Amino acid sequence: MTSGDSLVIDELNTSRLYRGQARVGRYPTLDGSVIIDHQGFVTGDRTIQIACKLSEADESTLRTLFENETILNISTKDGFYSGAISVLNGDGGDVEFTILIKEVV
Repeated sequence: MTSGDSLVIDELNTSRLYRGQARVGRYPTLDGSVIIDHQGFVTGDRTIQIACKLSEADESTLRTLFENETILNISTKDGFYSGAISVLNGDGGDVEFTILIKEVV
């Protein structure tokens, strides 16, 4: 595999192309109340979860990307990002994986 290789994936309906978690914390106070500390949300807080069916060759390519590449370019219907695959589960063409977004490219 060379650095110029790419993989086109058609996601299943169970995929989640937008999952965001703001930088929010909740802290108890001594008087029994709480303080909510909201530090905002940036693109790097976003996660993409993909479920797909892949051929044996494409599953092998995805596994190679997961095992050998630190940062990937990811194109979705709503933008172009850099990120990393953090979780990969696959068996016989049924594949699920999670991408942690780093930034908009």
